[in-house]
Amino acid sequence: SIVDRSVGNMLDLMRETLELDVVFVSEFVDGLRVFRHVSKPAGTALIEVGGSHPLDMSLCWRIASGRFPNVACNVRDLLDEYELPPVFGQLGGHVGVPVRLGDGRLYGSLCGLSLHACPHLQAQDVKRMEIAAQAIARLLAQAEGRDVIALDD
Repeated sequence: SIVDRSVGNMLDLMRETLELDVVFVSEFVDGLRVFRHVSKPAGTALIEVGGSHPLDMSLCWRIASGRFPNVACNVRDLLDEYELPPVFGQLGGHVGVPVRLGDGRLYGSLCGLSLHACPHLQAQDVKRMEIAAQAIARLLAQAEGRDVIALDD
C-alpha cells in the first residue's frame, strides 16, 4: 500500500541518517510489542514484520512508559543502572520515541538500534525521531480511515 511504502521510506531515511542497523515501528497490543514496519539491510534477520515480544522484554515499551532514556549510545553500559535482563547486553546504540495517534492514544513506538555502540547519537536525533513518529502516526490514521487530526507544531 501507499502507506506501507511511505512508512518504509521514512524508516529507511532514519536508518541511514542515524547510522543504525534497524529502524522499526511497533504496535503495543495485548501485552505484546508487535513489529509492523521494519527497515533493515537486505539479508539481516534481526527483526521480522509480524514478530513480537512481551512488552516487558521491550526497550521501546520502557521508553514509552518513562523507564528508559530515549537515546542510549550503548545499552550494554546501562544494564545494571536500569535493571535490564541480560538479553539486552547484545544491543549497542538505541533510540526510540512513542508513536501517539491524533487522539492521544499510544499506538506503539518508533525505535532504532545497532549491535555496536553509537557514540554519535544525541538529543537532536530524538527530535528527528519524534518528527518522524508524528508523520507515521498520521499515515497510520489515514490507513485506518480515521480523521487525521493535525498536530500543533
